[in-house]
Amino acid sequence: ERELTVMLVVDVSGSGEYGSVEDSKRERAAELAAVFAFSAVQNQDKVGLILFSDQIEQYLPARKGSSHALRILRDILSLQPKSPCTDITPALELAQERIAHRALIIMISDFVMPDARWEKTLRTTAAKHDVVSVHVLDPKELMLPDAGRVCLEDPETGEQIVLNTSDPAVRRAFAERSSGQQLNLNNVLRKNGVESIHVQTDQDYVPALKSYFRARRRRKR
Repeated sequence: ERELTVMLVVDVSGSGEYGSVEDSKRERAAELAAVFAFSAVQNQDKVGLILFSDQIEQYLPARKGSSHALRILRDILSLQPKSPCTDITPALELAQERIAHRALIIMISDFVMPDARWEKTLRTTAAKHDVVSVHVLDPKELMLPDAGRVCLEDPETGEQIVLNTSDPAVRRAFAERSSGQQLNLNNVLRKNGVESIHVQTDQDYVPALKSYFRARRRRKR
């Protein structure tokens, strides 16, 4: 493929700051974005960036070159978002508005969305462009540890709740709720023809990316 435009749509909302292991979700998102950006550079493609919370936090038009890719990485790590909340809708609308020809749009997010309104915009974006979802999760978002009573705070709303994580029923309910959310997201993406890459902050992401790139090469032959 030549002269492909790659647009990285990266979530910088408050929930990305969470990390129960060495890397926060935002740090892992930056690392993944760097992989895609330098892959585009190596392939002589243009790469751009949209950073979003529930608004557009920053937009860099697609350009070629390693210096541009380095700026993308720096901006993801250094930007202080104006809002802690999440809504990918404005970012997808901007991508539709600014990219005239068919492009590859890579959404990197934990997809902690307050409602399902973004699905309509995703559908129109996926009809115009190739869209890939990179879902970044922390392992503690899938299953609570047995750690006694803990206070959990939503980093986007500030809402707090106290849970007794020593209660197996509490841990089971949390895991079931998390599993339901993942299933719902996967259904939304699949229904709209969006490819999915799943990454956990405590695991090596290289196998998942290799699998994606191999599958993409096969489709383009």
